[in-house]
Amino acid sequence: RRKAGGMVAMTSSVDAARESGGYENEVWAVSVRRGTIASASESEELEARFGMKLPAMVFPRSALRCILKAPCFAVSEAAGARGSSAGPSERGFQFDAQSALATVARHAEPELVVAAAQAWQRGNQARLQSIQLAELPNTTDWTYTCRYTGSILDLREICPATVRIDMEQCRRTDLPIAYYGESVLYEDELDDHGTSSCSARIRVMPTFMLVLLRFFLRIDGVLVRIHDTRFYHDFRSRVLVQHIQHREASHAAYNVLRQSVPPSAFVSPDQLSLHLPVVHEELHNFEIPLHAHVGREAPIS
Repeated sequence: RRKAGGMVAMTSSVDAARESGGYENEVWAVSVRRGTIASASESEELEARFGMKLPAMVFPRSALRCILKAPCFAVSEAAGARGSSAGPSERGFQFDAQSALATVARHAEPELVVAAAQAWQRGNQARLQSIQLAELPNTTDWTYTCRYTGSILDLREICPATVRIDMEQCRRTDLPIAYYGESVLYEDELDDHGTSSCSARIRVMPTFMLVLLRFFLRIDGVLVRIHDTRFYHDFRSRVLVQHIQHREASHAAYNVLRQSVPPSAFVSPDQLSLHLPVVHEELHNFEIPLHAHVGREAPIS
């Protein structure tokens, strides 16, 4: 029941019915899987593997994958390549539930000790004991904050990164959408004290694609947090852009936000992100191999 690398292997005929399909153009093969929620036995196996109580809803087979269409890539051994390889013929990137959960901290943030945290810790200890992990009580980040930024599959990173996402292009509303897909990786309502969720979505337009991995956390009256990782590719370019951005408001900043932002925004991460300050940001560029590039030859940067 385990794959190489320790990933829990979970397959069933139900998954095929839940596969939402995908999209292909001359550059990319996109697949979006929306799997079923983890069964009791699968949850126990994952809890044992990660040493923590899982979120209330985990979709261990859910994933979003973007793989370059090119014949039989050899696994790169060149300096500057980053990430893991899903196979000797695959290059690109992906998001999956198990990799996201692996980035959840094993220690709670001390500044977020609220009534909800205490209630969660009591339930966590009982659950850990039930799977014979009592030696690890109260060690999980009960907010399930995800630090996952995607899995890079055998792509060479370009340093320094100079190409950014063309936000003006992304905001255009006159372009037809060639494909849209989304998949939820996990969710939890934090014992009715807020919400914690991790999801991925993709939008493909005629000349570019934009992919978003979003972790959203709201602890009512205490904190709001959004961790966004975007991948952007202009199909005329040989550069794949990865933009990581963390936004957050807690305690005093949260109270100020609550007075200036309509209540409806607190249940809409898209709206809320427009009002949250940026606390961390990274930019990475990856090379699209020449024979996977479509259109006139363009410089790497």
